This record gives sequence, C-alpha cells and structure tokens, in this order.
Amino acid sequence: MKQPVEPDGARWDDAREFDRAVDRNQNWIVYGLAPHPLDDPEPRFAQFIQRPALEAFVPQRDRRVDISNNVEDTLFTDNYDDRYSTWQLLLAAEQADAGVHLRIMMDGEQRFCDVHEALDDGRLPAEAGYRINFLPMHAARDFKKHEKTLDAVVWFAEERSRALNNILKGQGGRFRLSAEQNAQYEEDSQRLGVAACDRFDVATENLVALIRYFAERWSEWTHEGRPLIAGAYKEFVSVTVRLARRCGGLSFGQLRDRVGAVGGWFKPVLDLMWPDWAQEEKERVRLTLQASLARRTTSITEADITAFVEFLASEGLEAFFWRLNSFENHALRGNEYAIEGMKSDIQGMAVVIEHAAMALGATETQLFEKYKQLWCVSAWNKDPVFGVIGIQSGPRH
Repeated sequence: MKQPVEPDGARWDDAREFDRAVDRNQNWIVYGLAPHPLDDPEPRFAQFIQRPALEAFVPQRDRRVDISNNVEDTLFTDNYDDRYSTWQLLLAAEQADAGVHLRIMMDGEQRFCDVHEALDDGRLPAEAGYRINFLPMHAARDFKKHEKTLDAVVWFAEERSRALNNILKGQGGRFRLSAEQNAQYEEDSQRLGVAACDRFDVATENLVALIRYFAERWSEWTHEGRPLIAGAYKEFVSVTVRLARRCGGLSFGQLRDRVGAVGGWFKPVLDLMWPDWAQEEKERVRLTLQASLARRTTSITEADITAFVEFLASEGLEAFFWRLNSFENHALRGNEYAIEGMKSDIQGMAVVIEHAAMALGATETQLFEKYKQLWCVSAWNKDPVFGVIGIQSGPRH
C-alpha cells in the first residue's frame, strides 16, 4: 500500500465490531433477529456514522480511498455505505418533476433542428409554451414537516416484515399461516406499532396528518396519469393506516372517518383508494337496470331493483356483478377480442341466472323450465323486459 493504513488498536476494533453488527442485522436467518446498529448506535460507533443533512455535500468520487500499491499504481475503493429511507424515493420523484416544462410542436425536421439550436444557445424556442413547476418546493417543505412520522412508518414496516420472515423461517412455497403463527404475527405487529410511535415520538394525529397529505399526493399523481408514483404513495399510505390503527386502537371505519375527504373529493379518500367492490358493483347493477327499464313500460320500481340486487348479494351470487362488469367493459371499452369476451360473459351470466332461479325455489333441470315453474305460463310472451323473454306478472309463490 502506498498510503498509510489504519493501525491496530481501539479504533480498528470498533470499526470491525460495527461492521459485524451490520452484518448480523442483515443476515438474521443465520444469527437471528438483531437490532440495527444505526437505530441506537453505541457511542463508540458514532465516529463511523455521518448524517448527510448535517454535513456538507461531498461527491461520491471524492469519498473514494486510494489503495494504490506496487502492482496497481492507480486503484481506489469505496469506503462508505450510503443508506436511504424508502420515503426518500417519493421525495426524489417529486423533485424530479421540478423546473421549467416546455411544450413544443415538433412538426418537421427543420423545426426539430431549430428547437435544438435554440436550446443549445440558451434561448427559448419560438412559439414554445412553458410552465414553471413550484410544487416540488412545497413537497420538500411538507416532507420535512412529516419527517419523524415518515421515519416511524418505515421503521414499523421494516421491523414488521422482519418479524414475519422470522416466523416463516424454514418454510417454503405457498401456505397459510397457522393459528399460532397468525397470533404471533399479530402480537409482534402490535408491539412494533407501539414501539415505532414511542421511538419517534409520534401520535395518532401525526399519522392521520401524514395519511391526508400522502392521499392528496396520490390524488394529484393519479390525475396526472402517473400510476407508478401514485401506486407508491398508495402503498405507503396502506402501511401508515396499519400503524395508525394499532397506535390509536381504531377500526378502519373510524380511521376512514377521521381522515375524511381530501383533494377535492366528496367521499372519504380511503374509500377512494380502497373502494368496497361489492358496493360499487351493486350500484353498477342498479344503474344498468334502471337505464334499461327507463325505456320500457313496466311496473318495476327502483325499490324492486334494489331488492333484486340485495337478494343476489345475500345469496352469494356476486358472480352476477362480475359478469355484468365484464360484459360492459367488453361492450363499451373492448378490443379486437370484445365479441369473444361478450360470448363468454353471456354464458357465465346464464349460469348465474340459473343459480338465482334455484335460490328462488325452482327445482327443474333446465333454465327455461325453471322460469315457467317460478312464473305462471300465461305470464310469458315475446315482448322482452329482461332480454329475450319478458315477465308480465309476479311469481306464482
């Protein structure tokens, strides 16, 4: 080595022990669960830890260590290990959208050359529209305000994941948690939730405030057509919701009402992020049937339609909702395979209707015979109300 090396002694011993502590934490399968040395660093490890927010920025190239020797005249190695928190990726995504955004019509090769020439000269191209995005500056301020809460959520998510992995150690493939494993996971999750809030001095209202802010960012990125960033915010909110429920002893409904509506929406934002599929599909069926019957002379009321929808749900016939959803998607937003898709939907719907007839008390083996069993024969004709065959009178029983 051409440069001086660290001599044997207390500093060298502390450095090796710090490295071993990091290794033990990362290789928990071998050593078992161990705390991360950066969570509560020992005083002797402080000399090896730098917090970037408190230090002047130094490029990575300037942090290299010269290990040139008699064989290699120029040789460097990294003498650092940068650690980032996952929430910082969201902040980076916000900052990447900062600056001046140009909107230019690139119509023709000459226009392309003129634009590049103007930009190379530091000029704004002719007829170029632009906007300055100041939102990333607001995001940096808001992330700083929620920093402790963000750290608490990340710590909870990481430690909870480690606890689950420790429970599953030695198992492979797909399987369900046993009753004992599930109980242990719930116990560990509750313990870690309380520990996260205590460690970072975070209360339930701080978590609710973070949920509201990140829900607003989710709404904004969704509106901008950026599903990957919006999805990242949604995933972070999901962990925050779990932590808030454990720290505050809240049900999902209570937390949903406490968070409320944000981003200009009229519904609770958590219902928008995680909608109730069954309720949404019930409403879809109601609207479809109401629109279909509005053009016909019939005695069927909205109350009848609602009763029919609730009957399907109570009998476990949600497949009716799914088939109607699929049919409408194929019919209204289909592709070159839409016709084949609708054929499959109709076949599936026929099966669901047959089960519905059985739930009403029909015992015949064919669907048409089931209909005749449920309604008087004289009630049938060829003037359709629900598709091919209509009903003019009520059920026999």
